[in-house]
Amino acid sequence: MEQGSRLDEAAVSELDEYRRYLLTEDGVSPWAVPGTPGGMSLVTGNERDEWGLVSTAAANRVAMMDKRARKLAALRPQLPDAVRWGDASAGVGILGIGMEAGVMVEASERLAAEGIGLAGLRPRTLWPVPDEVIEFIQSCQRVYVVEHNAEGQLAHLLISAGAPSQRITSILRYDGLPFTPGGLAGSIREAEAT
Repeated sequence: MEQGSRLDEAAVSELDEYRRYLLTEDGVSPWAVPGTPGGMSLVTGNERDEWGLVSTAAANRVAMMDKRARKLAALRPQLPDAVRWGDASAGVGILGIGMEAGVMVEASERLAAEGIGLAGLRPRTLWPVPDEVIEFIQSCQRVYVVEHNAEGQLAHLLISAGAPSQRITSILRYDGLPFTPGGLAGSIREAEAT
């Protein structure tokens, strides 16, 4: 992934002034590595202007928020594709991230051997939620979202990004133990039987 427009010492010296947070069309400001003569690195939790100085001006806040939105939009095409497996034409999907990956693949294989086909998806980016993730959920009648928490945080994130909530069924585990392929396959088998 591109790191934006990086400025070396020569490029910084040619500028009339260095604006670390310059407002740009794509939202990505030219930047110099910290320690580059003539450049600066200023990081705070406060909003800053184009020069990196703290600013409480409402117009500046709007300009910087809009700049970040442009940066995010420019980045979307470069997000890594999700990992897919299983039966792409299945009406039932399974989706999860992190340590669930191998367990989901093996559970899908076990269920496929029983005649229960699953389309699998493991997003590699959570935010912004890639279009392909929402499209995957929309393409299925039902998607099991597998997570290690009590609240269904990933499912809520997907719904907030536009995924149809009626197609999402959470499979949650929060007892401190990992999912097992047999246990996960059993949960899906049971849900599919109802």
